Amino acid sequence: MRDVFAQRDKERRSIRKELNSLYRRFMEAHSANDLKLMISLDQRIRALKGTLLRIDPVEEPESCNRIPKNEQRSRLGNVI
Repeated sequence: MRDVFAQRDKERRSIRKELNSLYRRFMEAHSANDLKLMISLDQRIRALKGTLLRIDPVEEPESCNRIPKNEQRSRLGNVI
């Protein structure tokens, strides 16, 4: 069982690392106004996010263009 979790964590780390590099390349393409590259990178990013969710359904990758919503503080936060 421990090996399963270790393998899943290893896969998540490698996917996050690849997502990070794709985000950087996307930002460089955005600053250079290279629409063709931006579209291909966006498709790869979406595919990797889907893979990440399949590996660990609890995992929800942050969207870089997500509007932050008002999240309620936990009651435990009030105690501390």
